[in-house]
Amino acid sequence: MNKIFTSIVVASIISIVTQADVQAQSSEETINSQMLQTEDVIISAYPNPAIDYIEFHASGNGVIIDIQLFDMIGNKVFNEDLINQPKYVLERRTLKNGMYIYSAKDANGKTYAGRITLK
Repeated sequence: MNKIFTSIVVASIISIVTQADVQAQSSEETINSQMLQTEDVIISAYPNPAIDYIEFHASGNGVIIDIQLFDMIGNKVFNEDLINQPKYVLERRTLKNGMYIYSAKDANGKTYAGRITLK
């Protein structure tokens, strides 16, 4: 993926996340866990802010297929494919403090995006 395309994708994800944040500002649950919902599945990422790890969880019978993490410049800093599990724990390891955009795809091909902070 070239740098321009990656920047466009991240800008689109930031736009979606910003719209979701505006709609959910009064929800304390959203402050603690970024959730974007479709018909039957919710993929959430928590804790937020995170210190040592980020846990991704698909509700119901949902399955997480892949997860990507981008820094705020648009660089992909993490990618995991073929997860095929309802839960995935991303260990922090070398990720620096700051805000990141995540993108997670479920088994139905739907993509969920959110913002997560590492402290």
